[in-house]
Amino acid sequence: MSELLTISDLCRLTGVPLHVLGYALRRHGPPPAARIGIARVWGRDQLELVLASLRLTGAIEASGADGSDDLAVGDRGASPEVML
Repeated sequence: MSELLTISDLCRLTGVPLHVLGYALRRHGPPPAARIGIARVWGRDQLELVLASLRLTGAIEASGADGSDDLAVGDRGASPEVML
C-alpha cells in the first residue's frame, strides 16, 4: 500500500499555498484516493498527477527544458525541490 498524503502534505511537498493547490485539485484532479473521516487523501503514486494539475493552472512550471521534476513556483521566485 502506498503512503497516503493529505492536502497539507501535498502543500509542503510542492511549496504551493493551500488555496492554490485546492483549486488545482478541484479543477483538474486527480480525485482523492480515499477519505479518512472528512479528510481527503492522495497516494504518493498520484503525486505526478497533482503536479500536472498545478502546471495546468499555471501555479508551477517545469524549469528544465527537458521537463525534469525540478519545479519553479510561478511568480514567487522560489524553486522548491520535490522529492518523488
